[in-house]
Amino acid sequence: MNLMSPGRPRFRSGRRQALQRWLPALKFAPAIKSAPATFAPALTFSFVVSVALVVTFGLGCGGSMNVAEAAIASWQSPETPAAPPAAPQENEPTTPPATGAPATSSGAAESQPKQDPVPTEPAAAGDETAPKIGPMVQQYLDKRKELRNLDDQINRQLTSVSPTAAADYQEMVKQLNELRARKAALAGEILEASVEAYLEAPNKYREVNDDLTKYMRSLLGEQGSGTKFDPEKARASAERLISSGTKNLNIYFYGSYAAFCLNEFEVARTWLQKLLDAGAKPEQTILKQIEDASGKWGRELKLREADTASQVPQVAITTDLGELVVELYENEAPNTVANFIYLVEKKYYDGSFFYLSQPGRLVMAGCTKGDGRTNAGYYVPDEIDRPEIRHHFSGVLAMAADEPNTGSARFSILQQPTPGGDGKLTVFGRVTSGMDVIYRVPAIKPTDIRLGAQPVKIISMRVLRKQDHPYEPKTLPLPEEDKSGK
Repeated sequence: MNLMSPGRPRFRSGRRQALQRWLPALKFAPAIKSAPATFAPALTFSFVVSVALVVTFGLGCGGSMNVAEAAIASWQSPETPAAPPAAPQENEPTTPPATGAPATSSGAAESQPKQDPVPTEPAAAGDETAPKIGPMVQQYLDKRKELRNLDDQINRQLTSVSPTAAADYQEMVKQLNELRARKAALAGEILEASVEAYLEAPNKYREVNDDLTKYMRSLLGEQGSGTKFDPEKARASAERLISSGTKNLNIYFYGSYAAFCLNEFEVARTWLQKLLDAGAKPEQTILKQIEDASGKWGRELKLREADTASQVPQVAITTDLGELVVELYENEAPNTVANFIYLVEKKYYDGSFFYLSQPGRLVMAGCTKGDGRTNAGYYVPDEIDRPEIRHHFSGVLAMAADEPNTGSARFSILQQPTPGGDGKLTVFGRVTSGMDVIYRVPAIKPTDIRLGAQPVKIISMRVLRKQDHPYEPKTLPLPEEDKSGK
């Protein structure tokens, strides 16, 4: 099947292709110079395209981003992970152009208060001319100083022992590993400390602004940050910083994306508007996607109230990382729900794997071998043509399928709204508690598992509640070539 044709995206290895190409670049100030890079916490939320460019052009007070960070990958090719937001390289500027003033629609810079470099050492006793430093900024400074000291220790270790001295060399490697582990942990502590330092001295220090932007990026899926995808924490941090009157427009950008991932579309629209007010000129499709999601959300909330009233089925999923509870949309996808409960009661999922995880995008589960190909020995027909279908919001469960009417046992849980899936894959439930477990599933793909990586395991599933009738799905036979996936 051609991936660009109408129908179902393939999920199998070797059949990967993004359905959504690089989106048009924002038409902005012509004098801006761009550099290549990749973006994005795997967003189908295409307003990121334009907003990333806004931030690139120095609208914020910290955090350099490149123009090509506007690339968006569609969720519909989930075996090809989209690149997360890349941390600034060593040769990239760590402070915004000029004074960090935002560019207007004409490309001119508006005046903003000049930011000071953060002091590297505490002031000498009795020095009345030195800037006064509060306790939160001082704590931030102490951590940065410790990081410099760790770098010095690592460098000394690397030059102090000859590799020919085997015993000394092994001890050096052990010490280096300890130092590097502490350095990685400290780097995360510095980013977190930047929030309190900024709130204590808003818009004052360039380095704090830079680290603040990196912190928000780390919460939204930057690989190698050691931080789980955590839109709830990112959204809460953004709200605190925005309430403080931040002039760092990166915060509005990442806060807006975090709100979108939490289905808080009005908040996402409000914070995005701040960027528009600063002179950005995004494509019209950006606001349209927010409006479309917001319009569908009102209907979704009413359906969720109906689900509560009708006591739809619930299933508890126990994993290596903890437990989550899912509610099943029996009113809109009765056969898919019957299949899911049937498999749960047969213990089919016990011991199966989260075989694909793209933090900030989705996880895929229910594969008994970890290769993304297994099935339950039959197919179930799609339920996507019903007028009452549910939409792909964050936290929903959707069937995984390679072609129309080839869903079986595997399913995905979304970490962001994905309107591209509406009408293509059957949505049959949502996570009602334990979404933090899904956020903590580390990045993995079937090829990693084949090479020995250990995926997160579903220990067991159990039905918490169901209606008083048999759950026997209507099924379709497997073609001969797919029977090997049982």
